Amino acid sequence: LALVTGLLDGQHVGAIRLPFGDRPELLRSVVAGLVDTVRPRAIHSLGTAMACAPDLSIGDIVVNTSAHWRGRSVPIGDRMVADVLAACPHTLRARPGCSVTTDAFVDGPDQRDRLLRAFPGADIVEMEDFHLGELAAGLGFDLGSIRAVTDRGNLHDHLARVAPASGDTLWLLRRVLRQR
Repeated sequence: LALVTGLLDGQHVGAIRLPFGDRPELLRSVVAGLVDTVRPRAIHSLGTAMACAPDLSIGDIVVNTSAHWRGRSVPIGDRMVADVLAACPHTLRARPGCSVTTDAFVDGPDQRDRLLRAFPGADIVEMEDFHLGELAAGLGFDLGSIRAVTDRGNLHDHLARVAPASGDTLWLLRRVLRQR
C-alpha cells in the first residue's frame, strides 16, 4: 500500500486505498499503523454503500453518523457531519444516516433483510466504518465518512456505479476542505 501525500487546494493531505472491508483485522492493523506513522488530525473515509432506507436513491450521498456491527455501535463524524452537508453542492443529494458494517458484499434481498433484522434503523450497508470508528475513538483522531449509494444489493449494479460514486465523494471532500 502506498500513502500518497501532497497538497489539495492548499491543504496537506494523504490518501490511501484500503480494500480490506472483508478483512476487518487487516483493516484495523493497516489504519493503526498509518495513524502511528502519520499522526493525522482527521481521516475522511470515502466509499460506497448499499441503500436500505426507502428515501435513498442511487447516487445519493450519506454522511455516516454511526456504524453498527455484531450488536455494537460507534459514533462517527460528530464534528464533520455539518461541514460535509454545508459543502454539498445542489447537484448532489446528501443527508446524514447510520450504517450496518458487514465483512461481505450483500448481493441480494435475503442477506440485506438479515442485516436489517439485526439493526432495523440502518440507512446503508458498508464494510469499513465501524472498524474505523473504533480506531478513531481509541487513537484520538476525527473521522468523517462520506458514502455514495451505488446499489440496493446487487453486485453488478454496484460495480457499474463505483467510478462515478468515487468521483462524487472526492468532489464533496474537496469542497469540505476548501471551506476550512
